[in-house]
Amino acid sequence: MTVVECAYTAGAGAGEGPLTWAQRFMWEAILATGGDCASWDMAVQRDFPEPLPVTTAVDLVRRFLLRHPVLRSSITVLPDGTPVQRVRAEGTVPVRLFEDAGAEWGRLWETASGTTPTDFCRPLLLLNEGLVVQLIMRVSHFATDGWGRQILADDLADFPLAGDLPATKSPIDLAALENSSEGEAMERRAVAFAAVRYADCPPTTWLRDRRRPDAVRFWYGELRSAALLDGLELLSRKKRLGWAGMLCGALAAVSSARAGLDSALLFTISSNRFTQGDREYPGPLSQEAILHLPIKGTVTETMRAAGAESMRSVQVARYAPAAMRALCARFERDRGVCFDKLGSAIIVNLLAGVPRRGPRAEDGPGPTTFEWYDSTHHENLGFYVDAFPADSQFVLRVRVDTTRLSLDEAEAWLRTIEWLVVTTAERDIPAAEVQSVLADLLGCATVDPGQLHIS
Repeated sequence: MTVVECAYTAGAGAGEGPLTWAQRFMWEAILATGGDCASWDMAVQRDFPEPLPVTTAVDLVRRFLLRHPVLRSSITVLPDGTPVQRVRAEGTVPVRLFEDAGAEWGRLWETASGTTPTDFCRPLLLLNEGLVVQLIMRVSHFATDGWGRQILADDLADFPLAGDLPATKSPIDLAALENSSEGEAMERRAVAFAAVRYADCPPTTWLRDRRRPDAVRFWYGELRSAALLDGLELLSRKKRLGWAGMLCGALAAVSSARAGLDSALLFTISSNRFTQGDREYPGPLSQEAILHLPIKGTVTETMRAAGAESMRSVQVARYAPAAMRALCARFERDRGVCFDKLGSAIIVNLLAGVPRRGPRAEDGPGPTTFEWYDSTHHENLGFYVDAFPADSQFVLRVRVDTTRLSLDEAEAWLRTIEWLVVTTAERDIPAAEVQSVLADLLGCATVDPGQLHIS
């Protein structure tokens, strides 16, 4: 493998300053899971149907770095432990050249090499007979988030092979805004909103002692369901429910039923992209939005209430992490409790909505699949769900702390969420029924697709 240097100069948005709120949010999350920031890297790539000379592709990388100041940033730690960042106006980035057009993705990912706090972007050029057929970038989670990654991917897909484009917002400028009077007002709104929820939400969703963890404590699983996607689409048409409300409401119904509570404390993820400038910013903006959901008489009513509450919560989810920690600690003292949050976040872009797809296949949805595909000793969440459509299925991708739920229980939670969405499209489900459905599914490895009727 060969490495060439990509040098850039006169980059806009340069300077030094504090981390943005979302960067600090990620800094603390990554430290809590062992500090390996490379394991959080995201991929941005572009194929070249007409292969490029190496010099042309390296120049594209150079101009892409100039376009996005956040990719030129780095983090260092002051003697007192405070992380700060510097966006470079000039510098060099190593670009790896890999000659193997048939290489598997995993090998390419490892070859690109992981990012570090001082190197947010690691490009790799895949060659075939000396010409570039693909550009792959490993991008640090300090430089982007799920929504920002899509901004980078879309921009790279259309990026011209020559000529410069204006630079996007610098994280230095964003941090300055957050530390201004405008930022203080945003934070006050977030703290005031959360204070009302912390005043009366249940202190825990786990009304039992911790389990003995599995040999590897944290596991990653994935449910893929065409029936769930059909159910979401049908339910949104028949009952005019939003996707976030359906998913958050179903998760609230399941978690509260398991604990025997009359409400659920969840934390969803807000993209925080409300203005045109924010919608074009590829850096991390996402933060947790507190969501306290009382359980209503039926699952439909809970979903409807969850939709309204989630929209309110995500619009006030910009804050310095220290401010929210202080608020939580204050209510713990005042109420004499210890908040043990569910640590579950259903991640749905509430602004852009969920992409639609074509008509359902005439032969109906295929079977639901579930698998545990990875595990780790380093995580910091009890139960965390990514929720997104993929082709003709909907995906619930989960991270589970086995001191909180067994793997069978976690799978049953996801299958119950699927059942609730699909069945609610056909009839109103009394809240009391959720507990029995969860118990029936507990420990089941498979569910009869015939139980998931879509019309």
